[in-house]
Formats: sequence, structure tokens, C-alpha cells
Amino acid sequence: MLHRTRREVPNRSWPHPTDDPASARRRSLVPHPHPHPHRRYPERCEANLPHQPCTTYPVGAMSSLSWLSAPRPLGDPVLIIDLTGWIDAGGAARTATEALIADCEADVVAVFDDDTYIDFRARRPMMRLVGGVNTHLEWAQITVSIGRDLAGHDVVVVHGPEPDMAWRQFIREVGDLARRLGVASMAHLGAYPFATPHTRPARLSITTPSHDIVA
Repeated sequence: MLHRTRREVPNRSWPHPTDDPASARRRSLVPHPHPHPHRRYPERCEANLPHQPCTTYPVGAMSSLSWLSAPRPLGDPVLIIDLTGWIDAGGAARTATEALIADCEADVVAVFDDDTYIDFRARRPMMRLVGGVNTHLEWAQITVSIGRDLAGHDVVVVHGPEPDMAWRQFIREVGDLARRLGVASMAHLGAYPFATPHTRPARLSITTPSHDIVA
């Protein structure tokens, strides 16, 4: 593990845009005022900025995924990802995912750390009021559920709001999750608006990096 040299510096952005390169490199050795700079600025890690070292951790040591229960053994599961947000016209993808979770009787087995990915200034928690009493506060979360479809196939569902930040970290976490569970294939659901009469049937489209799937 790397250790940083500590010294007193003014509390300002890091590095300051007016700094010369030498000053910027010196300041890179000073802890950032934010208590978790590796979470707030993951792109500043050693892999991307070799001349500005930051604290490194073993793989999995700083995982943002918390397991609520140990996953059962799975047989070539399919990973379904539905992140609500911009690409979900009419909430079609969310509705399909909720139906899938219900049919598969999927249970939540893990959650991603919401403080890492969610900007709660833009996604305020929902307060439930009953008779003027605050009874429940619901925070946005990205969850991992495991179930089995009607044909007996194992299904893993990642469901929740799309991240507001730390996308690269989120992608790495999902990749690690897929490898751990032995995922055989993955599909991401979405819906986008299209100028067509409402009397016509809904159309399905697919994009993939695999030429075999397209064919």
C-alpha cells in the first residue's frame, strides 16, 4: 500500500488549474480534503495518472457491493440489467423488469453503496406520510436479485437508478459480480421514444458487440 506525505496546505481544489506542473505534482502527495478521495475521484488513481500517485487497494478490498446473503450455486445464469433513467420511455423497461422479478420470485441478495453512485441532490429520498406522520424514508438503491424463471433457468437481475457518477467503478463492480456468479450471457433493457402511431405494435430492437447474435 502506498503512503502519502502529509503537510499543511490551503483548502482548495486539487490540483489547482493555475499551478505549474511541479507544484501540481507536489500537491498530489497531500491528502484531499474529501475523506474518501479514491471514491470521489476514482479517475485520479495510479492506473490513469502515473505521475500523481494515490492510495491503492487489493482487488475487492474497496468493493461498493454489500452482500445481504450468500448467493446459492447457479448454473450458467443470465444477467439482466435495468437502470432506470434517460433510456426508459414510458417506464417500459422498469415494468418488464418488475414482471421478470415477480415471475422468477427473485430475492435481493446484494446492494450497491448508494452514496458512491447516487446524487441525492437530484434523486431525493421519498418520504411516506400517513396521517401527517413520517412513517418511511425510501432511498434510491441499485440492487442485485437472484431467481429462477419458469423454464428453470437461473436469472440475476441488477435493477435500480442509473449511476450519477463513478460509472467506470460501477462497470468494474458489475463485471466482478458476473465473474463471481458464473454469468453466461447478459442483456440490458431499455426503451426509447419513437415517432409512430399508437395503433401499431411495439417494436423490439437489439444492439450487441457480437456479430453472431445479430445474425
